[in-house]
Amino acid sequence: VVDAANGAEGFRKACEVDPALIISDVMMPEMNGLDLLGRLKAHETLQTVPVLMLTARNEERDRLAGFEAKADAYVAKPFHLPELQAQMAALLDTRRRLQQVYGQQVVRLAPDQVVLEPEDGQFLAQVQATIEAHIGDAAFNVEALAAAMHVSKRQLYRRLQALTSESPAALVRRMRLERAQHLLEGRRHATVSEVAYAVGFNDAKHFSRLYRQQFGHAPSAL
Repeated sequence: VVDAANGAEGFRKACEVDPALIISDVMMPEMNGLDLLGRLKAHETLQTVPVLMLTARNEERDRLAGFEAKADAYVAKPFHLPELQAQMAALLDTRRRLQQVYGQQVVRLAPDQVVLEPEDGQFLAQVQATIEAHIGDAAFNVEALAAAMHVSKRQLYRRLQALTSESPAALVRRMRLERAQHLLEGRRHATVSEVAYAVGFNDAKHFSRLYRQQFGHAPSAL
């Protein structure tokens, strides 16, 4: 748990860590909760983090203002701790479910088939298209992917982790292996080594080990 004395400090700390959930008061010095919420939802890597707002102002117009600013949940003070814990658990469970869905879609769907929130869908489709364009380049790594996406390695890691629960390196590796499986299933005369090289692995033994870990059988079994 990381705490902050006001909204401005909270935003700075949120940028420094990788929060799974943010709980914010509405009335705060320097930057109030709604302004903080607006900055979080506009931030490239923090926009997918669920935000739970706390407030003593429980009139309908105040709750409406929170939801219009894209608050994920709204709890009025004073509140019982079990209520807050239940709201937190629900938000985290929803995020985990979205990660599972997004993680499946980014690998298995073509870019024009990804159906997500517009910004997230576009980002994931671009990531997938970029990896696919360099699938056979063994030198294409996380640094190269971040550069191609015009973000820092840290931003790329945090955003992909939030959307897919996978690191960029794990996602690149999994997409290479998915392509290898497809090539092996449809191969005629290609060897396992040739397929390994075709998807960016210079070491056929290393490729075979990762393939077995991913699919539960050796690539030569196909």
